[in-house]
Amino acid sequence: MAWYSPLIHALTQSLPSIVEFIVIVIIGIMVAYGVAAVLRRALLLKYFDQYPEVKGLLGLSVGAVKAFIILVTLAIAFAVLKLGPATVYMQEVANYPLSLAGAIILLTLGVALINILVDYIQRQVGGASSPFMASVFNILKLASTP
Repeated sequence: MAWYSPLIHALTQSLPSIVEFIVIVIIGIMVAYGVAAVLRRALLLKYFDQYPEVKGLLGLSVGAVKAFIILVTLAIAFAVLKLGPATVYMQEVANYPLSLAGAIILLTLGVALINILVDYIQRQVGGASSPFMASVFNILKLASTP
């Protein structure tokens, strides 16, 4: 009977943080779906009805916001979760998706900014007149796409 006493002690010490983890995740997911529904209605009424050619981006933008809210919720929930020695590893697991999302956002913005800069330089230099300059600008645009 005494062999499982430390196990029961560890479980009873971790139980409140497990309950907090579950409550935070449930509330975060409910908030994410609520914000996504409100955002979908607001964007559909205000912007996407005016421009039907970009209506497909509505789902993408709403989905990105919902995914970001869920990622932040999971990071907060894992920060609350106290599982003894495994807490350090749980923190690393919780921080990884946020770092990955940040890297994806930076990469996307970087590619867009490079394309804008190349177009600006091409207009200033007049790269369309010379075949050599046109090929240089095409290489710069291709190098910036992932």
